[in-house]
Amino acid sequence: MGCEILIVMKFAYCLICFVCFAAPASAVDVHLYFLGGQSNGNGRANAADIPVGSPLASQQIDVALWYRNTQDGATNNTLPESQIIALAPGAGYGGSDPIYAQEFGPEVAFGRTLADALPNQNIMIVKHTYGGTNLHTQWSSTGSIYADFLVTANAAIDRVIANGDTPIPMGMIWVQGESDAGNTTNAANYGANLTDLIGRVRNDLFGGTAAPFVFNQLSDNQYNSLNSNHIALRNGQLSVSQTVANTAMVVTDDNALFTTIPSAIIHFDANGQINLGTALGNAMVELLTPTLIGDFTGDGDITLADYQVLLDNLQSDYTSMTAPEAYLRGDINGDRLVNLNDFLAFRTAYETFPGNVSLSAALAGTTNAVPEPHSIALATIVLLGGSLSLARWRHRVSRRWVKALFNHHLTTT
Repeated sequence: MGCEILIVMKFAYCLICFVCFAAPASAVDVHLYFLGGQSNGNGRANAADIPVGSPLASQQIDVALWYRNTQDGATNNTLPESQIIALAPGAGYGGSDPIYAQEFGPEVAFGRTLADALPNQNIMIVKHTYGGTNLHTQWSSTGSIYADFLVTANAAIDRVIANGDTPIPMGMIWVQGESDAGNTTNAANYGANLTDLIGRVRNDLFGGTAAPFVFNQLSDNQYNSLNSNHIALRNGQLSVSQTVANTAMVVTDDNALFTTIPSAIIHFDANGQINLGTALGNAMVELLTPTLIGDFTGDGDITLADYQVLLDNLQSDYTSMTAPEAYLRGDINGDRLVNLNDFLAFRTAYETFPGNVSLSAALAGTTNAVPEPHSIALATIVLLGGSLSLARWRHRVSRRWVKALFNHHLTTT
């Protein structure tokens, strides 16, 4: 017995040395969130009005930003363009009064909200907005602004790759609508045009997957009163949120939260932009977070069918997929790898779901028995605390063997 323990400890030590010292440094996953729209996407809020002591007032070193000043005549942006920098106020700009020394948009609070909710992600916001632009022509499939948006997005992606890292497009936020409300036809067609934009973005940046797309509804705080065009456009936005999969709409009618600049009420002020960015971030997080952890089949229950999904995808690397897609294959913790950590999370979810017995007891009543591995191999994983990603073993351990490890772990811990 003493000899067996010694063998386990030596093997675990060698494995740790192999991972820590022999393996080359792996690329960092960079999670990209895109921001498009017009002037409230640019951000015309005064950075000097951000509350003193707020983390939004200075650099957020845990969130990256890539943006480009697209607007002729707007020179009041203060941050370096077209490079990866720390998120901070100063990427807002515009040519209409009032013009502040340093302006910001929803990206500042949006990034902070994501970073706080998703601490395991390396978040980078890619911002391309242009004040006064419309969806019906300029952001259409043949529009010059949409073409420029893709140039900015792809430049950011290329830079991440050039740095040796892995870009993972996650989702997009859209802050626009004011320009289309000036024409009856464009206002009436806004829902259809927004649906088209979402489809194009998903094809051009997300490989055709239904990536999360969040937008804000035109606010009644931006106008002295809503006319028929405003109402038609707002209804179109609402329809999109109800009919297009994996989208969410932020309602911005609360006059205490979504405040505007008194002399230019169409633009949100600092308080309004902070609350807008926060709301957009919360909506994005909600789209990225499954409603019922462990329900991979989507039937509203956590059953052995969900466990089978997990088993079928053990040792799989889904870093090329969106978070919701990887989740449906068993990735509970959001790293896009299906491994022991996801198994442990699933077991907790299964056993705490109303009406379920322990997972080991449930499996004991099935006929799909998996061969049990030797206890030495199991002990090695336990010694490592289950923290070593099984993806690092992919070239050395068979999928059947790993499944056996999981099932043995199920009955012995």
